[in-house]
Amino acid sequence: MFDLKVAVNRSEKGFTLIELVMVIVILGIIGVVALPKFMDFKKDARIAKLHEIAASLKAAVNLAHTKAVMLNVPKEGNPRIDIDGIGQGVLFRFQYPYANANGIKQWIDMDIKGWGRTNDNTKNELVSNGATSAFFPGRPAYNITFGELTGNGSQGGSTTAPQHTHCFVQYANATATDTPKVTIVTTGC
Repeated sequence: MFDLKVAVNRSEKGFTLIELVMVIVILGIIGVVALPKFMDFKKDARIAKLHEIAASLKAAVNLAHTKAVMLNVPKEGNPRIDIDGIGQGVLFRFQYPYANANGIKQWIDMDIKGWGRTNDNTKNELVSNGATSAFFPGRPAYNITFGELTGNGSQGGSTTAPQHTHCFVQYANATATDTPKVTIVTTGC
């Protein structure tokens, strides 16, 4: 009789087909619910990077303005000042770096390539261009976005200007009565 119980217990080991199907269905439901969360990481990473760039811009602008005041840089005109010792001179306007590649881009010294319709912008992490600010009309602006969002124009493909990606940071020039403005747009990230 002892041997009979052992034989019965051995035949009861394992999963039934219904149990296996239920486990697969549950894993499928978990995958469908969790997948969108994992797919959103790229968007979150882009937004975090834009906030990092904006913070760097603000800190760099405050430091440049402090140095310009200490060096008595004139508010009028567009003086070039060698304030970081590299000898090229940063372009200023109203004692703040100007919103272009010779001003703010040179001052922040980040690896940002110029956006262009004939460039393969996708090879660069960050690309930039100059424009007029849509947020502060009439002010020159400098826009920074991700190269992958602007496209490859080197093979005749279409490209998108940084401000049209709706995922960019914009540095708008200072005026005689107002400081420069840094704006972040993330609706297209």
